[in-house]
Amino acid sequence: MSNELNPANHAEYSEIISIIERARENAFRAVNRELISMYWKIGNYVSDKIKKDGWGKSVVKDFSQYIQSQFLGIRGFSPQNIWRMKQFYETYCDNEKLSTLSREISWSNNKHPFSSVFRQTGLHRKSEKNHLAIRTRQRVPQHLVLRG
Repeated sequence: MSNELNPANHAEYSEIISIIERARENAFRAVNRELISMYWKIGNYVSDKIKKDGWGKSVVKDFSQYIQSQFLGIRGFSPQNIWRMKQFYETYCDNEKLSTLSREISWSNNKHPFSSVFRQTGLHRKSEKNHLAIRTRQRVPQHLVLRG
């Protein structure tokens, strides 16, 4: 048996390549939905704690350190990101349509509306609905990633 590729079969394999590509994109979208849902819930939690228990910067910093101590090497839970999660929740929580839509776009696209420059230029309206951030792709388990 030869290790050389048989070009005659390549056309037949394209259907399998399409199946693999669709599965990868579906996996990226599923990971993105779960991450956004998690950020929404954390934002809700922090927002409630600020209102009810008077949480402030020092408690959020402690909360961030606690999360990072529980999951060694985890990224994305700095105090600044936790404040962004709170902003994310508070920005969309009172509008059911935007709340639903905000969970369909990547976290990177959701963070932009919190930038005053981004809001002033109207770019927040131009975010692609199904854009998948590079960081989201990097979080997909490696066995799902197609190797070249």
